[in-house]
Amino acid sequence: METYIRSLEAMGQSQDTYGSLLVPVVIDKMQVEIKKQLAREKGDNSWLLEDLRRAINREIGILETDRDQKIPIRVLIVPTISTPLNQRYQQSVSDLPYLKGLKLAHPVTGNSMFTISMLIGADFYWDIVEDHIVRGNGPTAVRSKIGYLLSGPFQAQNNRATDHVFNVMASPMTTDVFERFWNLERMGVSPSDENIDNTRYFKDYQTSSIEYENGRYTAKLPWKLDHSPLPSNYDIVKARIESNLRRLRRESHLLQKYDEIIAKQERRGFIERIDNDTPLTGQLHYIPHHPVKKDSATTPIRIVYDCSCRTSTQFPCLHDCLESTPPMLNDLTTILVKFRLHGYAIATDIEKAFLHVGINEEDRDSTRFLWTSDTSNPNSPLQTIRFKSVLFGATCSPFMLSATILKHIEINKHVSAAKVIEKDIYVDNILSSFEKESDLLTYFTESRLLMSSACMNLRSWTSNNETLRSRAQKENVLDTDEVI
Repeated sequence: METYIRSLEAMGQSQDTYGSLLVPVVIDKMQVEIKKQLAREKGDNSWLLEDLRRAINREIGILETDRDQKIPIRVLIVPTISTPLNQRYQQSVSDLPYLKGLKLAHPVTGNSMFTISMLIGADFYWDIVEDHIVRGNGPTAVRSKIGYLLSGPFQAQNNRATDHVFNVMASPMTTDVFERFWNLERMGVSPSDENIDNTRYFKDYQTSSIEYENGRYTAKLPWKLDHSPLPSNYDIVKARIESNLRRLRRESHLLQKYDEIIAKQERRGFIERIDNDTPLTGQLHYIPHHPVKKDSATTPIRIVYDCSCRTSTQFPCLHDCLESTPPMLNDLTTILVKFRLHGYAIATDIEKAFLHVGINEEDRDSTRFLWTSDTSNPNSPLQTIRFKSVLFGATCSPFMLSATILKHIEINKHVSAAKVIEKDIYVDNILSSFEKESDLLTYFTESRLLMSSACMNLRSWTSNNETLRSRAQKENVLDTDEVI
């Protein structure tokens, strides 16, 4: 009732206009006990709505005991507490000798159904319950201020008949109904149309957008065919990087680390500096970036690139223009079960996997960003840099990495290690197990050669085999993390 009244008042309606209509409806829906009490108070039904609201709140806020004692309680009014309950055990209660003479909180009646009118929570339970308990061959009775409360099981009645109902609805089996039935049966077993489309797009992308040249793979960004024109974002990116530089200069060690990360990525060929008059090879777009602190002594920060940056809601961001097709990943549960299958376990990952997949030169100008040319000089001009490799922060990056790795494996499927990696890789981590030590050591050698031919380094090797750990340590690829 209160909710409806507030809604009417929110629409500008006053109680003078709807009160006379609402009062008889409310009184008609009251419980008999409250209706009698209000009748004693008022004498008739000529209530004003506001007076009726106060009277109802007063009545439902008081719980009367069997000794004419009143217990104030806080209540929450809801339309329905529960559906009516079946009282099939009422007669059983009246037949129990140890309950004879007790005044029950819920008296035995001839009604077959029982409607719950109040549910008392634990915050008021101990204001009502007392310390006298009656036990017997059935439910336990606990004395309370409103009568004895029953709880516990009844003895099973084996002579009670049980009815079973089976409802069958028959209709003509048309082709559409039959097809819909089998579609439900195949749900989660057969691939959906969406999965089929994603697989087809994945294969087409591998064929048309990934190339292998000079020992390294390059991939095109998966642009949407009908995307809106991508703005340059230069002004907003320039303002954000200038703000970040001012903040980083207050912590000079972080600024130095930031600059070292960018310089290292440039030395390794992941990014490249360009002049402002460099001819465009595709769409022009700048990406802002900012530091995120890490709990690490060697690399206290990492750089995050914001591909969701937009100048306004009227213009798209880089993410809006790229496909967000999910990567083709193996089932993680299957990988973990297979990992425990054989006696020799082995794990490794691809070092900086994303950065070892190059971006096609036509797409590089859409991944430009700005950085200072001299960290020691606050007035130094900003330098334009662009990515040569798949960047962190783009939603399409896992898809591009997955498509590239699986294409490389498909090309080299004659190598036994390729078959193992194809089944045991998850993003850039590989978990495998072998029955024989010789197979384990052969896999270590073959897999490193296989992935190095794609300019990818398998590092952080670990195993329960001492021989493999020694070999990985000699080649400086052993996992050195300590297990805590």
